[in-house]
Amino acid sequence: MKANSKVRSLVIITVLLSQLLAPTVGIAVPALQVSTPEARAQALLEQLSPEERVGQLFLVEFDGVDITEGSPIHNLITDHHIGGVVLKAENDNFIGPEETLSTTWQLIQTLQQAELLSSQQEIADPTAGEPHFPAFIPLFVTIS
Repeated sequence: MKANSKVRSLVIITVLLSQLLAPTVGIAVPALQVSTPEARAQALLEQLSPEERVGQLFLVEFDGVDITEGSPIHNLITDHHIGGVVLKAENDNFIGPEETLSTTWQLIQTLQQAELLSSQQEIADPTAGEPHFPAFIPLFVTIS
């Protein structure tokens, strides 16, 4: 009786493991099947609305560290999909000598998060009038 239960348990375990370890078939998104960086960039460019394409051309400066919703820099990131930002000491983008590294890192993280969150909100394409999700392109951040 115990031998039958051991054999039965072994068969069940073998069947379960074969199902877990069996190769699966998946379908990839056609736009992501390109292999070269140039082809991936071209595929991404084709997804952008004209407004997003123009926004990507802009690298802007802003004053202070206020990037709360409704601030000018937040609106540029979320509404106009700018390409990047320039952080400068003369624009008060850095706080104190003691915490400069950690506060700058936090500022950049918050800027990038605003860009990410805006890409997850459906908007109307101004030219076609159809709803779509903006492409997520991380901000280019430079320190001058």
